[in-house]
Order: sequence, then structure tokens, then C-alpha cells
Amino acid sequence: MKKKKKNIKLLVRRTLIILVPILVILVFINSFSKSNIKRNSKTVFEIGNKVIKLDNELIIDDNKNLYLSYEDIKNNYDENIFYDEANKKLITTYNKHIAILELDKNNIEINDASSNIKGKLQYLNDVLYLPFSDMKMVYDFEYSYSDKTNIVMVDSISNEKKTGKLIRAAKIKKKPSLFSKKLVKLQKEKELVIFEENDNYYSVRTNDGIIGYALKNRFGDINIVREKMEDTTIKDVNILSNYSNMKETYEVLNLDNKKYNVVALDLLELEKDKEINLKVSTSGDNYKKYMEWVEKSNVNVWANLDSSVEISDVMLTYDDRKEIINNIYLALVENNFKVLNINFEKINDINSFYRFIIEITPKLKEAGIKT
Repeated sequence: MKKKKKNIKLLVRRTLIILVPILVILVFINSFSKSNIKRNSKTVFEIGNKVIKLDNELIIDDNKNLYLSYEDIKNNYDENIFYDEANKKLITTYNKHIAILELDKNNIEINDASSNIKGKLQYLNDVLYLPFSDMKMVYDFEYSYSDKTNIVMVDSISNEKKTGKLIRAAKIKKKPSLFSKKLVKLQKEKELVIFEENDNYYSVRTNDGIIGYALKNRFGDINIVREKMEDTTIKDVNILSNYSNMKETYEVLNLDNKKYNVVALDLLELEKDKEINLKVSTSGDNYKKYMEWVEKSNVNVWANLDSSVEISDVMLTYDDRKEIINNIYLALVENNFKVLNINFEKINDINSFYRFIIEITPKLKEAGIKT
């Protein structure tokens, strides 16, 4: 009897020796499967569902201000960004915005309106950095930052945004495949940003910036948070070159309804004093009758702007160009011109003219005027 009890104890001991390590391993695997999100040692920068490789480190200061380098802004937002080293000013344009930052100043000028910002344009480790968290007013984005993963998530407010809530637990996978590596497991009720469909999966991003794929059947209703903004670019133009003489009378035209029908009129001229001369009287009978015909015929007017001066004489500095742009803007608005066609025949300073085109476009776009 004693021998039998001894054998039983020995068997139990051996069983425990085998089972305990197995149980420890299972507990470890289970805890790892619930949360295997690791904090990145270096801040990761994401736009939508893409991880962006930066030329320079994304910096977060003690006040949680985000800084992105001049080179990285150029690569991802504004290829025409320009830093005037002599005047310590940076000029950047995007969509309807033109912004000016001065080195080491907590101030930004956007479309002639000045405001204070939390960060500042500055050199960090001998690299020029922009206060990225303040630039959302310029580059039309929203962003969030996760301390847990050290990831910055950026979304354009021009793009559609969709979210979905999990109706049951889901594995976020690296690829849209059953056997793909699991990045993280989420419980139901978690809300994710949804980007696009891929067969039975959605491309998703978690609140901590984990980008991957989740099965579509794990979601309930999909919520459209923001609609995509319409593209207003003029892509196909039909220029009615034989109808630019306002002294004649025309019949209603058979227009190409698939195109943007226009007549280009020589209406404006840039002069030496940077003023804009109106070459045609908008109060005369000829102009009035012509505009009535244009409206009746569903034709759009291009206001041609030409120049009697050399570019190098009037557009060398940003302040010069700003004065000219404001004068053009006033002339267009006062005369209700909706499209500006810049028609300079003599351009003796291509760089100044190039900056002029870049800087005038957002100013006019904000007012609904096409260039």
C-alpha cells in the first residue's frame, strides 16, 4: 500500500514537471497574443495607410510640438517650398494657401492673415525644421499621436474618411491573407479607420497607428466621417478664338458640352508701378452686350493678363510679387472675372516668374478664381 502511494506521488511529481513549463509557455503566448504592440524607438510617420520614409528624424519637443524637416515637407507636401536665406523667410504654398514663416518666430502668415503658433521655424541639429503640428492650417490635414507606439498618424481632410466598429474580436494582419502574420488582436467595440477593400479584407489603421488588414465580416455598419472633396481642375478646354471681338454680334453657338468653352479677352496689363491696367471699359455698351451674349451662350471668359514691363524689374522679391498679386486679385474681383490667363510674352527672369505663378494660384483659388 505504501509502495502504491509512493508511485502515485512520483507520477504526480513527474506530471507537474512536464505540465508546469507547458502552462507557463501557454500563458506567455496568450498574453502576447492579446497585446503585442511595441513602442518604436524612433517616431514613425504615417500618411493614411502608408508609412513614410523620412530623410530626417521627426522631432517632438517637450510641449508635444511636432517638427518635420524642410526636405521632408518638400517631398510630401510642397515641392515648390522656398527658403529665402537672406531674409530668413520661408514661403510655402498648398491648395488655397500661401504661408510665410520667419526663422525663430512663433508667427505664421496665411493668405495675408497673421496669427501666433505654438512652434516656430528653426534649425535643429543644423537642419531646418518646420513646426509640422501648426502646418495643418496650411497643408489641410488632421493628425494624432500615440505615446503607446510612438506613431504620428496624418490624414488629408480633402480625402474621404471612413470608420468601422468591430462587432466581434478581430486579428489585424500584415497582409490580406488567412496565414499572414498577426500584428495585434482587438476586442469588439474597437473603432478603426478603414481605407479600402481587398477581397474579404479591409485595409485598416488602429487608434495606435497599427496598419494592417481585418476581415470585413468583423465589422458592423461603416460610417463615412468625411466625403472626398471634388476636383475643380479645368481639364479639357475649348477656346473659341474667333469670338474675342466685343464690337461684333454673334448668334448662340453650338458648343461642345463635354468641354470648358471659353473666349480669351485681352483685359488686363501689368505696368511698371506694379498696378494692373484695365484695357477695356467694363461700363461701355459693347462690353455689356458681349457679356450678355457670353452668359446666354454658356461661354466662360478668360481675362488675359499681359505685361508691358520686364519680370526682373517688378518681381524679384516676395514683397514685390505679393503687391502685384493683390492688385491682380482686386482687379479680378471688382470686375467679376472668374478665370485669369497669364500671357506674358517676355520673361527675362524665369525664377521670379515661376515663383509668381506658384504664389498667385492659391490666392485666386481661395476666391474661386481659376488660373
